[in-house]
Amino acid sequence: MQTGSETERPLGRITTSGSVTNFPSSDNSVSSVTTGTDGDIWATNVGIPGDIERFTPTGTEADFRDPTSFNQPHSITPGPDGALWFAPGNGGDSIGRITASGSITIYTNPLILPEPNGSHGPTGITAGPDGAVWFVNADSIGRITTADSVVASPSQGTPDTAVTLTGSGFNSGEAVVVKFLTGLTTSPSDTLCSTTASGEGTFTCSGDIPTTAGTPAVHTIKATGKTSKVTAKTTFLLTG
Repeated sequence: MQTGSETERPLGRITTSGSVTNFPSSDNSVSSVTTGTDGDIWATNVGIPGDIERFTPTGTEADFRDPTSFNQPHSITPGPDGALWFAPGNGGDSIGRITASGSITIYTNPLILPEPNGSHGPTGITAGPDGAVWFVNADSIGRITTADSVVASPSQGTPDTAVTLTGSGFNSGEAVVVKFLTGLTTSPSDTLCSTTASGEGTFTCSGDIPTTAGTPAVHTIKATGKTSKVTAKTTFLLTG
C-alpha cells in the first residue's frame, strides 16, 4: 500500500444505509472490482504487475500473482465458466483467467491489440450470453472463448470399459451430458454419464463404454453443456 503523499486506493464497502468501510490493499491500488462465484470480492491491482486480489466479505485479503507478467491488470469480470477473467492492460496483447483457487492463465494473441497510442492494452471486459468473454480491443471489440475441454481415462479399451470423464470450460452449475458416438446409423450415440458443473465450470463423472459401441476404431466422446451449449470433444480407441 502506498503511504505518505501518494494516494492510497483501498477497497471500499458501502451499505445500503450509507455506512462506508475501507479495506486497504496490502500492495498498492485497487482498480476494478467484482463478485466471484465463490461469494468473495475479486479486484485488480494497477500498481503491481500481474496482481489479482481476493477479499472475503469481512475484508480478509489474499494476493495472487503471475510472476511472468509485466502487465498491470485493469478490469475483471466473473466468466461463464466459473473463473474470473481480466484485462491485463499496460500495452499487453493478452487476456487473463484466474480460478477461485488462484490459478492464473494468460492467453496471448497478436489479434489482442493495445490502444492506438500504445499506452495500454484491453481495459474493459465482461462475460457475454454466448458463453464467451468480450473485451475492449483498441478500436474494436474482442471475443475470447472459455477453455472448454474433456478428457477420458482410460482413453482406450473394449466395450464395458469403465471410464472417468473430466472437463472444464462450462457454465457454473449447468447440467453436462457426456455421450459416446458409435458411428452407427441406428443408435448413433449412447450417454456415458451426466452431472452438474462446479462453480468453476469443471465436472467429473463416470460411465461404461456401451456394448453397442460400434466397430473397433477411434470414436468420439462429446460433453455438452445444457445452457451454454459448449461442446468439448475427445477420442476413445475402441479395441476388439
